[in-house]
Amino acid sequence: MEKVKLSYRVMGLLWVKDKLLLLPQHTGECSLEQLKKLSAYWLIDQPDYVTQLKVVAILLNISHRFLLRIDPESLNRLRELSLWVFEECSFTEKKLDSFSLNSKTFYAPDTCLFNCSFIEFIHADEMAQQYALSGEEKYLDALVATLFRPAKSKKQLNADDYNGDIRRPYNYYLSQIYAKEITGLDQALKKVVFLFFAGCKKYISEQFPEVFGAGGESDSAELSNSDSPYAVAQKLLAKEGTLGDLEKVQDENLYNALSMLKDIILNIEKQNS
Repeated sequence: MEKVKLSYRVMGLLWVKDKLLLLPQHTGECSLEQLKKLSAYWLIDQPDYVTQLKVVAILLNISHRFLLRIDPESLNRLRELSLWVFEECSFTEKKLDSFSLNSKTFYAPDTCLFNCSFIEFIHADEMAQQYALSGEEKYLDALVATLFRPAKSKKQLNADDYNGDIRRPYNYYLSQIYAKEITGLDQALKKVVFLFFAGCKKYISEQFPEVFGAGGESDSAELSNSDSPYAVAQKLLAKEGTLGDLEKVQDENLYNALSMLKDIILNIEKQNS
């Protein structure tokens, strides 16, 4: 948070009053309501002055009209400190715990996607990339439906092997059904989920540069070059890893799978050196 001391006119009179305000400097410092309002302004190319002031008002939780009372110097500084909204921004914190549609509650994954399976992450990333390229709503719905799912049964929640994830296990076919229901969700919330996933993907890529860096997908000549990087990764884990089965690879915790994949890639690079 940036602490900003500013002066503003009171009731249009000649005397002024000082006020100390906190201005968020990244999405992680914003509330869910702020993120929903900001979603209309993300990645706007060359925003005009009025648009910039609207964003300032959202970040400060004040009315746009109140900005007219602020002295020009302070207002210009606030505007400059808020320009990050129009650049690439994302976050990893779980801002949206759940949402309800048609008497059904959908629950969020954990911060940084710590409780996601490998295949769940793969499908979510594919949908996020498709949405980023095309802007088509159906891909955004599919992304949300992949990450947000109804709760497990009481029996599953009380089972001895309960892993702390309240969501039902990921199922590709069920996610397609959920996506049709999620079409009715507020688009601003959908965009918040998109930014959440983008932030998590960035964080995960930074934790495993050997996997997501240039040339880090696979160096195995035995695997078909026509495969997508994720298909290569799954085959490599099934072939070289300890899981030994493609279905087990897909169901493995995301971070465990990436850690194993990292070790395999490093071993292959060592053998080829």
